[in-house]
Amino acid sequence: MFEEVIIFNKGSILLHKSAEELRAQSFCISGPAAQVKAFTDGKQIIKEKSFAGTSQAYLLSTEAPALTGDLTVSGVPLQDMMVHLTEKRGVRA
Repeated sequence: MFEEVIIFNKGSILLHKSAEELRAQSFCISGPAAQVKAFTDGKQIIKEKSFAGTSQAYLLSTEAPALTGDLTVSGVPLQDMMVHLTEKRGVRA
């Protein structure tokens, strides 16, 4: 199991957190596409997926999301978050 997560890009540290801290700050917001878009506006979105009027957004946040409407929140597996963070160049957390 990971204890620390350090993501580098071209010699610069993009992210350095404990595994527990990254897990605690990783959220998947799901629900109707318009509600997900409105809720995540201005937040640090790592990955978005949409299908048939519903969306999922992975985000990093130091605070647990306060959801409204038909939105749900779940955790993101650490390995998935690491993959998505490394796919998106220039992420700073």
